[in-house]
Parts: sequence; structure tokens; C-alpha cells
Amino acid sequence: MLLALTEGGCTLANLQYFAESPDELRAMAHTVLARYGDEATYHTNVSKSGSAPGTLDFTRKALGYSPMSVFTEDCGLVVVSATEVGMFWNFNDL
Repeated sequence: MLLALTEGGCTLANLQYFAESPDELRAMAHTVLARYGDEATYHTNVSKSGSAPGTLDFTRKALGYSPMSVFTEDCGLVVVSATEVGMFWNFNDL
């Protein structure tokens, strides 16, 4: 999800523009999310359902989400742990 938020459209297409490989970017995202611990809960307004229950598929072109703003595109991730809350968001006025 963090990687998909780097691009308007909430897909993984933007990863090609990073100097790091997709595996390196995933490792960085994992490091950021690890600070919240194993008991954290994750919440998003994105609905790009994957083939496995409870998963999202960011290779799909169609974006489904419930916006929180007036922007054309507005999607993100909220991470909640016992000690802190993290909010990662992308606003895009296409």
C-alpha cells in the first residue's frame, strides 16, 4: 500500500521511476511499518480487491476508494498501534 501511494492512481506503475529496485522499496516500506509492531491494525479507503480474501491488488487499473476530501483522487493508509497512529496519504487533483 505504501508503494502504491507514491503514484496517482494508486498502482505500482510508478516504481519504475525509483533508483531502488521493487524489492528494495518493499524492504523500505516494511521498515517503516515495522515501527508499529505486530499487533497494529491497518485501515484504508482503497477497495482494489485482490484474489485472496482481505487483500488488495495494486496491479489493477481501476481505482475504488471513498475520498475524504474534494480532490479527484484521495487515498491512503492509517496504521494504529497501542502507542501511535500513522497516516500515509496521497491527494491528487487529476
